Amino acid sequence: MCRYALIPYKTHYACFSCRKTFKASHRRANGATKICPHCRASMTIMGHDFKAPVRTDVLAWRKVEYLAAHGLVFASCGCGGPGYAPRTIGDARTLVESRLGIPEGVRLLRQFKSRHPR
Repeated sequence: MCRYALIPYKTHYACFSCRKTFKASHRRANGATKICPHCRASMTIMGHDFKAPVRTDVLAWRKVEYLAAHGLVFASCGCGGPGYAPRTIGDARTLVESRLGIPEGVRLLRQFKSRHPR
C-alpha cells in the first residue's frame, strides 16, 4: 500500500536563494505559490521524499536546483522510495538528457565536441 495515500503528509518546499527547506501542506489557496518566510522568494515544490543538502554545500544546491528546473523532483507514492538521486551535476545533466528524450547521437556529438574543441 502507498505510504502517502492514507495520511496527509506535508510536502517539502525549497528556497534556492537562501538554501532552506520548509514543510507545508500541498493544498494551495487559489493557486498561490509558497513564499519563503526568510527571504520572501518563491519556493519550489520538491516532493515528500526530498532530503535537503547541507546549507553550505553550494554545488549540491545547484544540482538540486538544476533538477527542479527540469521538472525532476523527489516525489513518489511511498511504495518504492525516492529512487535514483544523482551525485554530481554531471550525473544530473545526464539524467535530465535521458528523461527529456535527447537522442543518443546528439549526446555523443556533444561529448566529442567537449573533448576535441576546435
